[in-house]
Amino acid sequence: MSTKVRHKMIKGMAFYTLADYWGNFLFYIAIWAVLFALSEQTMTTQVKIGYVLLILYLMGFLASLMSALLGLGRGVVALRNIGEMKQSLTKAESDNGRDGCFASDSTPGVIELRGIQHAYHHNQDDQGFVLGPFDLTFQLSELIFFIGGNGSGKTTLALILLGLYTPGHSGGYLNGELITDINRDAYRQQFAVVFSDAFLFESLFAHECSELQERVEELISKLRLTCKVKFENNRFSSIDLSQWRGQQKRLVLLSAYPDNRPFYLFDEWGADQEPLFKNIFYTELLPEFKLQGKTVFVITHDDHYYHLADRCIRFESGQVINQCLVKAYDENEVLA
Repeated sequence: MSTKVRHKMIKGMAFYTLADYWGNFLFYIAIWAVLFALSEQTMTTQVKIGYVLLILYLMGFLASLMSALLGLGRGVVALRNIGEMKQSLTKAESDNGRDGCFASDSTPGVIELRGIQHAYHHNQDDQGFVLGPFDLTFQLSELIFFIGGNGSGKTTLALILLGLYTPGHSGGYLNGELITDINRDAYRQQFAVVFSDAFLFESLFAHECSELQERVEELISKLRLTCKVKFENNRFSSIDLSQWRGQQKRLVLLSAYPDNRPFYLFDEWGADQEPLFKNIFYTELLPEFKLQGKTVFVITHDDHYYHLADRCIRFESGQVINQCLVKAYDENEVLA
């Protein structure tokens, strides 16, 4: 799919560049005609200068117009794709018979990653970056923290776990069934994700119900967004919130709740949050997911909350260097 998109992008940009240069070429032909093809008897020098200045002015105007049309075209395509995506998600929800509420109607499972390995190769670096190989198993209703320094491999593993990256060796299993290209999309639908750079939509992709309305309003109040956002007709009244103060990320977290998936992944959600909201996230919201029978993965650097996880998996240079069952150790050993 990504190869198809890349080819279409290259083809579209090639046509745009060709049209842009062809238009400029025609303007230069017009300038040549005014200066050299027309005789002094037909047009005086002053008139020629006037025409040349007019053509140069039009060149700048049309160049700006072409640039605006390119952005407008991309926007139209993006809106159409978003509309198609929304329809496909709505249809998928209807086909699955899910009611979009918070009742636990999805069946969690055990995920196994066997011999997982993934490599990045950069032109500037002959060695690149290699994740793995290693084996990991994630049990039902488990709260798992991925910890380690920046660039240690946490996010890469998360993308493999989500089915967005295909591992170079071996593979993943859900309840003992191998994840392949045939069932990979169905596997991805088992996850609800909040990325560190998540995009925010006004609408929730869930069917309206009184329970959903009440729960979302409760979360808006708990996350201190009552003065900023209202939730009516399955839509947020506004998504124009402060990113610097972490308000957008709080709303993204809220929008993930109605998905009701067996697995949830949060990518450094607390990185730009105030201590109050970090505490709510780790001590109230994550345990609530566990009580609902969900398996939760958290990429985090918030070491003050490591002791709340069932297991902390530490990464370093693409390798798992420690798996700590937190309940069996004290907090100091988790941080070691």
